[in-house]
Amino acid sequence: MTKIVVLDAETLAVPPSQWDRLRAFGECAFFQNTPHDDSALITERCQNAQVVLTNKVPLSADVLNALPRLACVCVLATGYNVIDTRLAREKGICLCNVPAYGTDCVVQHTLALLLELTNRVAAHSESVHQGDWTRSGKFWYQLAPIHELAGKTAGIVGFGTIGRKVGAVLHAMGMRILADARTRRDAPDWPDFAWASADEIFARGDVVSLHCPLTEQTQGLVNAARLASMKPGALLINTARGPLVDE
Repeated sequence: MTKIVVLDAETLAVPPSQWDRLRAFGECAFFQNTPHDDSALITERCQNAQVVLTNKVPLSADVLNALPRLACVCVLATGYNVIDTRLAREKGICLCNVPAYGTDCVVQHTLALLLELTNRVAAHSESVHQGDWTRSGKFWYQLAPIHELAGKTAGIVGFGTIGRKVGAVLHAMGMRILADARTRRDAPDWPDFAWASADEIFARGDVVSLHCPLTEQTQGLVNAARLASMKPGALLINTARGPLVDE
């Protein structure tokens, strides 16, 4: 019988009955959480498994080498940088992920972050509640100028499903769109859309939004040189992976 291991079931926050459907495919072992930095425990829990399901628990080279029966790893998310994909490929381990489940959520969150940077809603709310507007004696009140997005340039690094939809929303708000992608295909029929290199995007964008996967090529994508090339006052948003930015 196939042995299936779920390493961090709690991260999905689904009813137990949903996991019961997995039992039809084999013997299942469910762990609500597994420490990310305990390779020995990860290996122990995955021993003799043919299939491992993980959301954020990493399967490093040491772990994969210690699991000779492993045939399939299912990442319960879009990003798959928690897996040593090169070694998995060499070992013939099938890798699966869920590429589009969070598109609308990430687009909405990207827009929320952008509008917070331009309109500073939280800071204004706190200031008004503290009585600053009343004490100012003015009919209008603002902590800082509100930056309108219409007519400005948004650069999107990573133009897959999420990046493309972010671009559609920002274009609808009147922004010009520059985009960079590993594979440039099906350019949208938007006025003022253009493909551009990452360097061009950082140099020209009033807003730069990251929507690319974390790979050896993209780690540290945002470095000192690219930050120095940005316009004064330009905005950088990262809703992809933290290590894209060299902090």
